Amino acid sequence: MECARESVGEERSMEPLLATKLYTPRPHPERVPRQRLIRRLDEGLPGPGGACGQKLTLVAAPAGYGKTTLLAQWVAQAACPVAWLSLDEGDDDPARFLAYLTAALERLPEFPPSPSANAPELSGERQLTALLNRANELPGPAVLVLDDFHRLSEPTVLRFAAQLLDHLPPTLAVIIATRADPALPIARLRASGQLTEIRQADLRFTCAEAAAFFQAATDFDLSEGHVAALTDRTEGWIAGLQMAAASLRHREDIGGFVRTFAGSHRYVMDYLLEEVLGRQPAEVQRFLLQTSILDRLKASLCDAVLLHPPPTGSQSVLEDLEQANLFVTPLDDHRIWYRYHRLFADLLHRQLSQRHPDIILELHSRASRWYESHEMLPDSIDHALSAEDFERSAMLIERVIEALIKRSELTTLRNWLGALPEEVLSRRPELCAYDAWLLLLGSEPVRKVESRIAALREHVGSDSGHLKAVRALVSISQGRVDGIDELADQALQTLTEEDGFWYSVAGWLQGLLRMSDGDLRDEDGEPLRRIVTSHLDSQNILLSVIGLCNLGELRVKQGRLREAERTFRRALNRAQDAAGERLPIAGEPLMWLGELARERNDLPAAERHLLDGLELVRRWGPVAAIEGYNALARLRQAQGDWTGSDEALDEASRLAVSFDATEMDDHLVALARGRIAALRGDVEAVERWAASRGLDSIDPNNLQIDATIELHLRKYELVVFGLARIMEGRPRVALTFLDPLLAQVTEKGRWGLGIEILALQAVALEMAGKTGEALRRLERALSRAEPEGYARVFIDIGDPMARLLYRAAQAGVCPEYAGRLLAAFPEPSVAAWAPRPQQPLIEPLSDRELEVLASIAEGLTNQETAQRLCISERTVKWHASNIYGKLQVGNRTEAVAKARSLGILPH
Repeated sequence: MECARESVGEERSMEPLLATKLYTPRPHPERVPRQRLIRRLDEGLPGPGGACGQKLTLVAAPAGYGKTTLLAQWVAQAACPVAWLSLDEGDDDPARFLAYLTAALERLPEFPPSPSANAPELSGERQLTALLNRANELPGPAVLVLDDFHRLSEPTVLRFAAQLLDHLPPTLAVIIATRADPALPIARLRASGQLTEIRQADLRFTCAEAAAFFQAATDFDLSEGHVAALTDRTEGWIAGLQMAAASLRHREDIGGFVRTFAGSHRYVMDYLLEEVLGRQPAEVQRFLLQTSILDRLKASLCDAVLLHPPPTGSQSVLEDLEQANLFVTPLDDHRIWYRYHRLFADLLHRQLSQRHPDIILELHSRASRWYESHEMLPDSIDHALSAEDFERSAMLIERVIEALIKRSELTTLRNWLGALPEEVLSRRPELCAYDAWLLLLGSEPVRKVESRIAALREHVGSDSGHLKAVRALVSISQGRVDGIDELADQALQTLTEEDGFWYSVAGWLQGLLRMSDGDLRDEDGEPLRRIVTSHLDSQNILLSVIGLCNLGELRVKQGRLREAERTFRRALNRAQDAAGERLPIAGEPLMWLGELARERNDLPAAERHLLDGLELVRRWGPVAAIEGYNALARLRQAQGDWTGSDEALDEASRLAVSFDATEMDDHLVALARGRIAALRGDVEAVERWAASRGLDSIDPNNLQIDATIELHLRKYELVVFGLARIMEGRPRVALTFLDPLLAQVTEKGRWGLGIEILALQAVALEMAGKTGEALRRLERALSRAEPEGYARVFIDIGDPMARLLYRAAQAGVCPEYAGRLLAAFPEPSVAAWAPRPQQPLIEPLSDRELEVLASIAEGLTNQETAQRLCISERTVKWHASNIYGKLQVGNRTEAVAKARSLGILPH
């Protein structure tokens, strides 16, 4: 039975789960009972119906203090069911963490089943929510133990753990064993009385416990003085006492040993482990040293690795080591898989390196071949690389590379390819192609990418479909579109669907280029949609997510924000592994969702999406984060945080310089700086930027905005330039090129930009004294913007737009939408919205009328106002009618705006 590959529950990922991680370690019969700590653990136990108990019990102490042993003792006599999860470095991945967490909880008796085995894949957040909802249905108290929690550091994993604690059902408690305090809301739980803590000082053996330990672990009784001395010198450190006991078994001069036993436990550990090792028979020493290269031990694996396997076989040696307490821990109930105590394994490996460095490569090679024969290829590759058998490593990587790409396990692939020598990698065309792509994602210098392309050309020839697909991918990543369509076509002529990833790349590039030819009037992205919905969704997560983001970007350009949001959310749901956890590519749709939220003036959601997206996308590729920081700069400006805006732009510039970004990236950062400078009123900065881009010399009658990638940015630059001229009080200059620009972008269906141009034209016309035409332009902008929820495109213009919106509301131009926009403007600007009335109010508002007006300003309905003020809804309507008459307005929006302009309502 291959326990290391035993599945747990239903399969949640392409790799089965290790059942051994879910077994509670068995308490050793000779272990010292620790009833004082058992009682502390019982304090955190939920009572019937969730009464009493604590949310979290934290068992925190350095290595070797018996955290796991204590918990195993407690579980053996716990009064309620316990789910156990032993964590390791591999669990520092959101998908894997949630998969094991689910598997652990599902081992609880009466844990509610999953609603449907065929339910669609959920995001990590939704998967955790669904799991908590199931846990909330537990009929009685239960406990979840998370052992070795210090091995987790990935922010998303820690966030999931914090959410688990925040929303823990009353019948479930959590125990965390860790070497260091985790990044969880410990202080808050402590302050609210929801935390039980067992610390290093609590875990130290007392003299009485140490005496009991030595009596059980050795064949003789130590005197009270000897026990006290050893306890004092180890400071109750259980691992130190355990190692002392192991050494004492073979000592006759007990007093001499105790007298010479001194030093901090770090050095004592080295000393005792060497003593323990040195006193073992030669064949046991060989076994320990040669198997120290393994993370997990199994008899057949040990037999394959050992240069001279023991005559009785490795299983008997493993059982003897466990019986002798020589730091070997079984990982399952069948005594098939074991592992060494980690500290013991480290020292064994150090001893192997010092004594027998010449055999280490051979040992790793033997391990690699065993893992390969058992179809455990990732382990086989790791050991092959450690064996420096690079040709074989490359061969093994080629066998799994497509599967890794489909699962978006790019970090693992980067590490593997990065470990291969240049001469090995350059001889393998497929690996060269993938490495070129990974170098692009990692924002490595272009020369390294070109070296991979050169190696690819040398071995496959210039007509290779792989080569053409790679060249097209490199070109578009550098902002160059010339020839990409031809390269993609030629690649598709030689590649087939069996070529997997590179066939998908060529199809995606072809669809992207045909979608982005400039005219978006009748474009629904069908070529790209076809790529996304056909083979990409079933074969490649990465390109399907990127393709969906391209489709969403198309909708943004068309001014169709609602469709764009649906598309980006679909991309976000797709950007997860088989366990439902977000992959780094999820940063792309998250950043777009942040941009949409900012435009709709939902600034908290925008900040959440952008920061989450940036965190992910920086792991994907640093240069990809440049546009994210540009977006963050605009968000900080919307929040009134000019310093934060500058910092975001500085980080975008730093990334552009540090990672050899393209000229397009440099221009995008400069464009973002120009916009922020215009909104801030920094005329000198705007003029420097405009001069660098030659905007002052543009002929308004001969605008070229889509001819090349360079000119593709021109339309956005001209919009910012127009905004700057309006802010400087030069509306007529702005209109000279905004008018022809509007004609061009709307002719091509680019209404996302068209709405902004109309808004700027309206303000410029109002400033030029053409109020009637200004309102007509504003009405065109509002009528297109309202269904999609645009807001910041108007708010960012500031007071000139506020005054115009006030006029629009008075004139009946989209009054409800104009009112909502006015309510979103920064409060210090409110007084500037409308001119003061020529005459004062006919009659002052009564106190009750002021209360009703305040409720109207909050957006409450008549019924809600009546409930708040304890009056009838008819009375509310009567007061509202009086308010409208006294303010000389016709509706709620006008009433609020006018009351603010008069100072009746607070700003």
